[in-house]
Amino acid sequence: REIPVFEIVLPEYAISRYPITQMQYQSFVNDRIEGYLTDEWWPKNGLTWRIQNGNTPPIGDEKSNLPQANVCWYEAVAFCNWLGYKLDRKIRLPREPEWEKAARGIDQRLFPWGDDFNPSLCNTLDTHIGQPSAVGCFPIPNGPWGENTPLDMIGNIWEWCSTICEQQNGKKFSYPYIFDDGREDIEMSDDYLRVVRGGCYSNKVQYVRVTYRGRDKPSIRLPYEGFRVVWEY
Repeated sequence: REIPVFEIVLPEYAISRYPITQMQYQSFVNDRIEGYLTDEWWPKNGLTWRIQNGNTPPIGDEKSNLPQANVCWYEAVAFCNWLGYKLDRKIRLPREPEWEKAARGIDQRLFPWGDDFNPSLCNTLDTHIGQPSAVGCFPIPNGPWGENTPLDMIGNIWEWCSTICEQQNGKKFSYPYIFDDGREDIEMSDDYLRVVRGGCYSNKVQYVRVTYRGRDKPSIRLPYEGFRVVWEY
């Protein structure tokens, strides 16, 4: 899924420094007027999923700086739409190449700090923490964007992207990335698997390279999947 190598020019964007935390996500859940239960924030399939799920949001601690995991793709999209409304900005999940550029820069490194894996710089299987850690615990030396390098992009939790990777037993959205071939359609059915990136606390090194393309059903909740957001200029 990672080949062929290609170049792409991306529009300007900003990406959040950390994954969305429980504290941040629970602000969305606790907004009783315009929050989690507001239908307009949800893709059509996501709204159907939410109702079938009993309108039950993911559990989190409103004072916790742990990343919000156990959040499905639909719930991540809804949060982005809510936050964009609150900030009067275009907020969304990162497209797959946006996530990768933020993690690796433009010099083809395999990890945010370079080409050699270092378990002291990320929460993975080799770090032996065994669970999510509070965001920002792993500063990155020599990051691709200096002091503005996003943190926790490798390990800790997998991160949802907006992009479709493939349909189950069907069409592959392979490389090179193409903007208008349908892979960014947020209304596709649940059997179109969305990209997850970065690996998590229980993954070996091969899964936490910045090029690795994971994927999952948009309706699934897992204790090691969360997201960060993009501000589209």
